[in-house]
Amino acid sequence: MFSDQAIQNALLQQGIRDGSNGAVLVGGSNGVTHGKFYMHATLDPEATEREGRKIYREAPYIKLWAEGSKDQADHLATPEDRKAYPQEWAAFEQQRAHPQHSVTHLPGFSAVHFRYCDDAEIFTIEALVAADVQPEMKALQEMGKRWLSLLAPETSEAPKKRGGRVKGSKNKPKVPHVVQPENPA
Repeated sequence: MFSDQAIQNALLQQGIRDGSNGAVLVGGSNGVTHGKFYMHATLDPEATEREGRKIYREAPYIKLWAEGSKDQADHLATPEDRKAYPQEWAAFEQQRAHPQHSVTHLPGFSAVHFRYCDDAEIFTIEALVAADVQPEMKALQEMGKRWLSLLAPETSEAPKKRGGRVKGSKNKPKVPHVVQPENPA
């Protein structure tokens, strides 16, 4: 495990290398430092240069904070971070392999829905879809099923999207729209 000073020095060096603000942690009262891994969109400089527009890639980052302190620092996760926080890294990988989605993401989710879900101890859309719910939650459960089907379109019964122009884009439609003349017979 790294000391708070070693982490601060590493974060300062990371900030110098990547041009960030170089924020460092202020040590906590008991010297315990915590880490949490998450995915973050980061600019891909080579692809950006090659394409002539900004290209982003997802990359694992880590948020570090010292116990008893409100100060935090974030940076691109390194192999050393993974070794320093093995339990947090394992939990992060588990969450990425089996993502869960909050029921609050469902369109039209209301305070009444929140109460029903809270009473039933249902906090994820996956749990809502799998649960035996009361009649007042059936519509919400169906919405959850549709929502999850959108996450996995290859298993969905939804019709395939046809080509067309995205509003504001300069690309040509993939499938030309042909208007058939009406037959005045």
